[in-house]
Amino acid sequence: MEEALAPISENLFDILDAIGKGFSVHEIDWETSARQWMPRGLSYLQPYWLQTRREDPETLYLRSDTNIYGDPLAPYKFITHKVKAKSGVLIRGGLARMACWAFLFSNYAIKDWVTFAEAYGQPLRVGKYDVSATPQDIETLLTALRSLGTDAAAAIPKNMEIDFVDAGNKTASVDIYARLTEYFDKQTSKIVLGQTLATNTGGSSGGGAYALGKVHNEVREDILDADVKQLEATLVRDYVKPVVDLNLGPQKKYPAIRLRINKPEDLTALVSRGG
Repeated sequence: MEEALAPISENLFDILDAIGKGFSVHEIDWETSARQWMPRGLSYLQPYWLQTRREDPETLYLRSDTNIYGDPLAPYKFITHKVKAKSGVLIRGGLARMACWAFLFSNYAIKDWVTFAEAYGQPLRVGKYDVSATPQDIETLLTALRSLGTDAAAAIPKNMEIDFVDAGNKTASVDIYARLTEYFDKQTSKIVLGQTLATNTGGSSGGGAYALGKVHNEVREDILDADVKQLEATLVRDYVKPVVDLNLGPQKKYPAIRLRINKPEDLTALVSRGG
């Protein structure tokens, strides 16, 4: 039995890709040389190999060069795991679609923040040259200004000047980028974990109390339990049932797969019961 379940443990991470994209499909590679049907491995199908139909948006079809509507997935050949994080059609139900805007804006904020740091992290350097300066003198001055930005040292002719212009108070501008990035990070945490205190300390809000953090962690565990139950149901339907049917024939009841979740034990409650 452990041999039959080995492909599941090896591909569990890719199967759970359905949480982000709304679905994941694996093709079962059957081994039949020993006069029995035994899964030898699983092959992950890239999402762009699959499509849905307008009149049937909940069913996945294989893309085909000969059929623009796609070919049906062969029975006993694929593990199709579907996870809906929100209502709607299948291809829009994953967490990635919900988190994409927060991810996009957060990256824009970080990019602007880096640009701001490059522009205003150092004082503006202004070089002055005499009207009689030659193009070579001007190029020498420009080289000196660029060197001041990296080496903090430069050599210029005596008749040239370099001034450092301070851009003023930049704290408020920096704070805007920091707060914007923190906001979108929290939104992503809410989308994925249903809460924020399991991954964030509260930020500008002053942090969260231990009790509140524990409640938030329980929300995360509820989502985890729901994901595990959905995965167990998928594995029984698309993996266990084919193995049993192809080797023993259809049955009234089928073995169940139970995935173990290692949760931290409540030591306080354990001590209380022991006392």
